[in-house]
Amino acid sequence: MADAVVWPFPGAGDLNWQAEWLTDVMQPPTGGGQYRALRAAPRVVVTMDGLVSGADRQWLEQALAERGWGQWWLPLSGAGAVLAADVLPLSDGLPLGDGLGLFGPGRALLVDENNPRNHEVVDVDALVDGSLHLSAPLGRAHRAGTRVLPLVRARLLRLPDLSRFTGNDLPWRAEFSLLDDLPIVADAGDEHYRSHPLLSLTVDWSVDPTWQSSRMAVISDEGVARPFIYDTLGRALSVHGRQITAVGLSQVRQLLSLLWALAGRATPIWVASLGQDMSLAANAASNASSIDVAWCGLPTGSLPAGRRDVCITLADGSQLLRRVTAVSQLGNGNHRLALNATLGKALAPAAVRQLAWLSPCTLGADVVRINWWRYDVASVQLVFNEVADEL
Repeated sequence: MADAVVWPFPGAGDLNWQAEWLTDVMQPPTGGGQYRALRAAPRVVVTMDGLVSGADRQWLEQALAERGWGQWWLPLSGAGAVLAADVLPLSDGLPLGDGLGLFGPGRALLVDENNPRNHEVVDVDALVDGSLHLSAPLGRAHRAGTRVLPLVRARLLRLPDLSRFTGNDLPWRAEFSLLDDLPIVADAGDEHYRSHPLLSLTVDWSVDPTWQSSRMAVISDEGVARPFIYDTLGRALSVHGRQITAVGLSQVRQLLSLLWALAGRATPIWVASLGQDMSLAANAASNASSIDVAWCGLPTGSLPAGRRDVCITLADGSQLLRRVTAVSQLGNGNHRLALNATLGKALAPAAVRQLAWLSPCTLGADVVRINWWRYDVASVQLVFNEVADEL
């Protein structure tokens, strides 16, 4: 690592990762599509910006002139940790405190003293009980709280266009394409329904979630007669918009693991509408296999896919997931929903926070942008499209 070329300029403004998967989607117009992941890992682009002055400005321009399209060791500011205690010179271990810690054996890391001319680059030999064992001893002492950042090989996606703010001040923006895969474990979580994961991440309510009823339609318009519209699937497909902000390292790990598990559009996940789609109208016993809901215009008989699975959220935050097998009309105007299994616990209208439809979805795109506000706060804006399958 002695000859490694480290990008030494920390970002001071916008920092985001853009992960791009590739999915082969074979979607017949009448439903029953197939989704196949074509990449084992996503391509990741890291974008950051900052402001340098004086000698650091000259250093940045000199580094770009010398290295340009060459390989850089890029410190991942959003994925590091901090030292939990002081370390002395010649120490071969680093005790880690809070941090995402995307470290692993054989990987390089940067011990950053907030001085780009005073950092230290070392290789990880092993990770044991929250401490990093190094392949070579440290060359200098480092204080508790010092940032420890994973290094990944990267190339500039494009050479920065540097403006002349003043003679000594330079705002810069750089986009790096990572050459190493990030050591993120794909994990959709423990909550599943009908063999597929359930979206359980906390919604960021500072941005309203959205829902849209979409259709698979063929529109023919030759410009002479009125347009012809043919609904090939014959039912609605839900589109859900969510902003999710992960606060704290546990939530950040959960968010990244879920995104890597979904792999763009490759993996289905159940998504609740988050709307008060129905209202419980009467008490239900724990052994009941049906519930009564207030009239809301439901048709009688069986329901179409996409609007036949319900998520019953209780006041204590727990959820019951059931499939509606049939709907009947009661004499008092309410609907009775026959369920595929008993409830397992007694329900009262006052104890039900929300009755929402569940729909099987995939991400709406293979590209996800992860915005980092600090090392333990990240947000994403996601769109989920219902799949036209009989899950």
